[in-house]
Amino acid sequence: MFISVIVPAYNAEKWLHECIDSLLNQKYPADRYEIIAVNDGSRDDSGAILDEYARRDPRVRPIHQENQGLGGARNSGIAAAVGEYFAFVDSDDRVTPDFLSAFADAARSVPGHADMVIANFAPLVNNKLLHPQPNYGSEWRNRPLNTEHHPELLLFPPAAWLRLYRRDLFAETGLRFTPRSWFEDLHLIPRLTVLARNIVYIPAVTYHYRRNPESIMNSARLARNVEMIQVLEELLDWFKARREENEFHSELEFLVIFNAFVTSSVRIARQDPHHPLLSDLYAFTERNFPNFRSNSYLKDKRFSSRGFRLSFNLIERRRYGLLRNLFRLRGLFGN
Repeated sequence: MFISVIVPAYNAEKWLHECIDSLLNQKYPADRYEIIAVNDGSRDDSGAILDEYARRDPRVRPIHQENQGLGGARNSGIAAAVGEYFAFVDSDDRVTPDFLSAFADAARSVPGHADMVIANFAPLVNNKLLHPQPNYGSEWRNRPLNTEHHPELLLFPPAAWLRLYRRDLFAETGLRFTPRSWFEDLHLIPRLTVLARNIVYIPAVTYHYRRNPESIMNSARLARNVEMIQVLEELLDWFKARREENEFHSELEFLVIFNAFVTSSVRIARQDPHHPLLSDLYAFTERNFPNFRSNSYLKDKRFSSRGFRLSFNLIERRRYGLLRNLFRLRGLFGN
C-alpha cells in the first residue's frame, strides 16, 4: 500500500524540521510512501528547507507555488500525489513513528480495504503534550463502519490530518478543499465521510496537533468568522441536494451547534462580546434548527465536554461577557 503524505507549508520554518523529521522517522517501509511538501508562497526559508530535505532523501518531493491558502496547497499535493492513499500533515505539527503503519494496518483490516481511517490525536501546547481527545468507541476498532449505521461518524473532529483517505474518494467524486477558506476541512470532510463505503476507527494517538492559545485572540480577523455561516450553508445545501438532510438531521444540527453556535461564538466573544456576528451566528442556528436546544448529542460526553456544555448554556442566554471572563480565568473546552 503506497501512501502519499501531503504537507502544506507557509512560513513554517520554525517547526518544519520537526514535522518532516517525524515523517521520515516512520516504521512504515521507506519505499511505500512519499512526502509531497507544498511550499505555499512562503516568505521565510521554508522552501529552502524543503529543497534541502529533497536533496538528502528521495521520499521528499517539494512543490513551490504562489500562495493559495491551506486548501489550495493541499489540492496541489493531491494533484501531484501517486499514492493509493492520502494522508495530510500540517507543517507545524508532528506525528508518531507509527503514524503511517497504524493507518495502513487499519485500512487492510477490513475486506477490500477501507475508504477512510480515522485515528486520534493529542494537542501540543508550548511543547507540552496534553491529554488526547476522547476515545470515541474502542469497540469499533478494525470494524467496517459507515454513516448509514453510525451517523455519529460525522461528528468526529473534521480535521483533514486525522484521517487516511483512499485516493478514489477524491478521484471519483472530484471533491477538493476550498482555497483560501478558514474552514476548508468542515466544508469537505463531512462529505467524504458520507461517501466512504467503509470506515475504520482506531483509538491510537498518532498525531500531535500544535495549538497556539493566542491565535484565537487575533481581533483583526474576527470578521472572517462569517465564513463559518457560508461553509455550513453550503454543507447543508449539499445534504439537501442528496435528499439526506432528514436522515442526518441530528448530526447536521449538532455540527451547526458545535461549529457556529458555540465554537465561532467563543472565538469572537473572547475578544469582543458585543460583536454583531454573535447575533448572526445565533440567528443562523435558530433559523435552520429551531429545536436545536434538545439535540441529543448535547448530552453525549463523547462530543460534548463539560466546558462545551457550559459555553452552550451561556451563549444560549446571550451571556457573552461572562463567557469572555470565564475564558480569561481558564480554558473551558476539554474540561
